[in-house]
Amino acid sequence: MARTASETVRKAVMGAALALLAEQGYLKTTMEGIAARAGAGKQTLYRRWGSKADLYLELYEDLVPPAALDLDTGSTREDLEGLLTRLFVIYGNTQINRALAGLVAELPHAPDFADRMRERFLKKRRGMIATIAQRGVARGELRADIDPEFVSDLISGAVWFRVLLEHQPLDQAYATQLVDYVLKGIEA
Repeated sequence: MARTASETVRKAVMGAALALLAEQGYLKTTMEGIAARAGAGKQTLYRRWGSKADLYLELYEDLVPPAALDLDTGSTREDLEGLLTRLFVIYGNTQINRALAGLVAELPHAPDFADRMRERFLKKRRGMIATIAQRGVARGELRADIDPEFVSDLISGAVWFRVLLEHQPLDQAYATQLVDYVLKGIEA
């Protein structure tokens, strides 16, 4: 099946956005720079995405689809560690985590984008961890009185802290330690 011109342009734009992100970071990357690297017109980008934030949100969704992180091993510990490990591998291989800090910086200045990010990104991502916690309760691994949404906030908050500050690595050791500490407080 032949690609349409739109699919070809989209692929070029996403490739350019990812390359520029790795080279110069989110803040220094511009729509003009992405368009030039992709060989596309700036207006083409603005018609499709509207803003750099929207473009990077779509790129994140492409690179980190929920299905790539979703596990049900029968063990809360393995599910949480697996989710984090898979996420950190994607971050390490693509540098897409660098876009997250930029997207967070956009939120106070772009309320419409903030709504889109909450709906398209945060709800799904927080829901994945909450679902793992709910399954853990149902299996008797976790206390029945836990709040799955709060468990999601604990884990997500710890990950976001490292994404935003880049002061420590996001790696297997961190995934294991984070899950160990959270589970000590909520295991049955």
